[in-house]
Order: sequence, then structure tokens, then C-alpha cells
Amino acid sequence: MKIVVDSSVVIAILRHESDAEAWLGQVASASDLCISAVNALETRIVLEMARGSILHASTT
Repeated sequence: MKIVVDSSVVIAILRHESDAEAWLGQVASASDLCISAVNALETRIVLEMARGSILHASTT
């Protein structure tokens, strides 16, 4: 089964949100897994904003 992963799924898994186990099971069962460049970028932005690195970089 091919699955195209959305950034919200990646974020949910990494943050161990309440639905992370269900998403992880779906992702693990995929025979073909991919993410678009836009979703990969969105994931990175969300994670960096959570860390504060984007906000910090823009003020220096």
C-alpha cells in the first residue's frame, strides 16, 4: 500500500500525540511511503518554530 504522509502525521508521531500510535501503525504497514517536498519543509518549519530556532534567527 502506498501512503503519502502529511506533515501533521509526522508531527503527531514525533510529539507522541494521542493518535501517534495509530499513525505509526499505518506508516509502518506501508509498502511505499513518501512525503512531498512542501510537507517536508512544513514539518521542518513547525519543528524549528517549536524549538524557537526560527524566531531566534530572525532577531539576530
